Amino acid sequence: MDPLVSAVIAFGFAVLFGTAAMTKLRNFERFRSALRNYALFPSSLETVVSVMIVFVEIVLAIGWLLGFYIAPTAIASALLLGLYGVGMATNLVRARSYIDCGCGKAEQPLSWALVVRNALYVVAALAVLIPANERALGWFDMGLATFALLILVLMERTTMALLANMSQTAAWRT
Repeated sequence: MDPLVSAVIAFGFAVLFGTAAMTKLRNFERFRSALRNYALFPSSLETVVSVMIVFVEIVLAIGWLLGFYIAPTAIASALLLGLYGVGMATNLVRARSYIDCGCGKAEQPLSWALVVRNALYVVAALAVLIPANERALGWFDMGLATFALLILVLMERTTMALLANMSQTAAWRT
């Protein structure tokens, strides 16, 4: 794999986990409520699990940003994103699509599209484990990586807004 692709993935996950952790910290009660609604663990563990998730997301953001221990960071990211996907899928199977996914600032009901999104994130995280070509990244590469990351973030935000709108429109119809 080209090291530019690995760099874009790494910086993308640094942004993803960093903004996710900051969003959760800014409105911790909303995050705890969303986590509680998943009904996946005893309520006595709610605070501990909430704090652990935010801590792990911060550690992963730093790991991706600094590039140290990239294999463990990639594997831990894939596991966390996979667990998020399993939690969403479990509730969708339980017919609990009405609960907030807890994925961002705006409330968004669970959907299979979010489960697929997380599966794609898992694949992207594990893609950095593919050995990279031996070439140095130059200034042009860094500019290109920044531009690519900006486009990917805009695409992800647009997709999330479309999914939220689709969920809200479907709720109006029922």
